[in-house]
Amino acid sequence: MDTILQLTDMGVVKPLETLPFVVFFIVSHFICQCTFPAMFPEQARRLSPDLQAQWLQAMISFLHAITVAPSSLYLAFQYPWLQFDDFYSYNTNHAMLGNLMLGFFVFDTTLYIRHRNWPEWSTYMMHHSLGLLSLTVFSKQYLVQSVIITLGLMEFSNLMVNVRWFLSTAGLKDKYPLLNMINGIIGTLLYFIMRICLFGYVGYCVMIKQSANFLSLNYFHQSVIVLCFVPAYLLQWFWFYKVMRGIIKVVTKYSTKGKAA
Repeated sequence: MDTILQLTDMGVVKPLETLPFVVFFIVSHFICQCTFPAMFPEQARRLSPDLQAQWLQAMISFLHAITVAPSSLYLAFQYPWLQFDDFYSYNTNHAMLGNLMLGFFVFDTTLYIRHRNWPEWSTYMMHHSLGLLSLTVFSKQYLVQSVIITLGLMEFSNLMVNVRWFLSTAGLKDKYPLLNMINGIIGTLLYFIMRICLFGYVGYCVMIKQSANFLSLNYFHQSVIVLCFVPAYLLQWFWFYKVMRGIIKVVTKYSTKGKAA
């Protein structure tokens, strides 16, 4: 019965906190869709409808990252966010940031449900499912809300990932090899710092360093924290492996061209 009440409180009691952000991303996507042919005429002419849909999704993902990452950095300097003495401390700014991220995850998940042929669909759906669950509980039930700052800081690497995808899809990575390489190196470093080191450290602090607080939680909240960190952290390593393969290929190709010239 307690679990049912907790699940009910997760999304039904306070949906209006997240709804404005869902609407924001829906409207942003609609605007991008309407202006896409004018902003990117070559891509509108050359790309298939499916790739155009992915391009629009990447634009909204970039918008989300450029909104969330600086906000998280600002909050990181305002609050002692790496202290986890109180797992149920409430902060209005943390909750708002969590709802912003949750609004994007709700919107983006609906896109992936509509486009099941997109690359790595099952992997992204697993990631989004974990994100929806974690952000809902962190935002709505005020569980370790400072973790939300960590999740937001991780979006810095997503900025570079999106830029690399734009360059590749637009056929510009060979035209601007230096830009592509610099973006790749910065993105790889940010990915390693934010998604491997920082995310792993915060998971260690929450589940091991503060094990007494963690074990005092109810089983549902313990399960949410484990699901937030363990499978999601494995996914970060999986994507980091792919990022490393990509940047090694880019640097090698650029070095070879430089020697040839």
